[in-house]
Parts: sequence; structure tokens; C-alpha cells
Amino acid sequence: MIVIPERDSQGHNISTSNPFAAKEIDGKKLYKRVHGVVVDCVVGLNLFDIIVPYVEAKLNKIEIMWCPEECTADFKVYDTPTGTISTVPNYMLNQFGFGIGVAKGLHIEQSEYDADVIKDMKLSCELTTPTAKKICVNFVLNELK
Repeated sequence: MIVIPERDSQGHNISTSNPFAAKEIDGKKLYKRVHGVVVDCVVGLNLFDIIVPYVEAKLNKIEIMWCPEECTADFKVYDTPTGTISTVPNYMLNQFGFGIGVAKGLHIEQSEYDADVIKDMKLSCELTTPTAKKICVNFVLNELK
């Protein structure tokens, strides 16, 4: 069976793809899942890590809460312990934040482009703080199922 694509008035093929906000991608529905990590931070480097618990998910936002002034952050994504993507266990796949200045109190980093993540990948926010303080990082995931 030959499928002829729909065309507009000028004869161009019309193709559609659901935007992220459509709540459905490739026949799978999106379900918002927020994971908070609270750490009693020390002066210097502090790690906020989560292991993705979903088979497939999208990441498009993190929130850093209760920060003092003069904090900076790096955001990194690591492969699974079995190296599902890179073939190298726990390999750093990408870095999205590079010494970003973090706003006092509440800082939100949101991308208009979602990142695909899979079960057992590690998401890591490395926060450098000038004072010892309890801080929370929320990782906003959207599970696909």
C-alpha cells in the first residue's frame, strides 16, 4: 500500500509532529515526576545525584532551592553502570551547566529542548557553596509510558 502524504495549497508535503507540551510522544504519554535531593552542604563542592528510575523519560528542568549567595553549579549526565549508551560504565555523556551562577533562594534552569534519559543513568548537579547550608535540588522528569 502506498501512502500519499497530505499537501498544502502550494503542493508541499504536510508533516506533523507532536510538541513536547502535547503530552504524547510517539504514542507514549508523558507523566511529570519530580525528584528532590536535599543535602547538608559543606563549604566547597557538594553533589546532588539521582539515578533515573524510569525506562524512558525526558528532562527539561532543574530547580535549586535554599541557596546562599555566590553559589555556582555544573550539571552532568552519566551513562548507566553497564554502559548502555557509550559501552563504558558510568561514562560522562554530556555536561549542560558550566560554572553557572545560582540565584539566591530559588534558581530554575529550564531548557526549551528536553533531554532523553533512560533507566539507571545518573543525573548530577555539582554545587559549589561559600557557606555550610541545607540545599535542595529538584530534578523535573517526564516519564514516557
